[in-house]
Amino acid sequence: MSDSVKIKSKLIIDQKYFDYFLIVISVILGLYLNWEILDITLFSFIIWQIIRPLSRKNLNVNAFFLLFLALILLFLKKGQWAEDVSFLAFCSLITVVIMAAIQTFSKGELSDK
Repeated sequence: MSDSVKIKSKLIIDQKYFDYFLIVISVILGLYLNWEILDITLFSFIIWQIIRPLSRKNLNVNAFFLLFLALILLFLKKGQWAEDVSFLAFCSLITVVIMAAIQTFSKGELSDK
């Protein structure tokens, strides 16, 4: 294996660990600031989306799964949990809309005619 391939593979591995390190730091920051678990989860998700964005399709599936889970929690009379899960679903849907808008504008699909 050539030296340049070794260096590139080492940089990829180091980048991966650095990304995980940032996620761990975001969780530790949330714990240090006495945030609730929902806030820590949302903050870590935002950091993850910045570092390694998920596809819109995966976020859509995630959002609809969370909405379905909120419905089940409502039937089980777990109101606070259902509210928290539905908030996460809402944030996921907002992320999908923002990603769609960015993708649309970056491709120039909405050009003035």
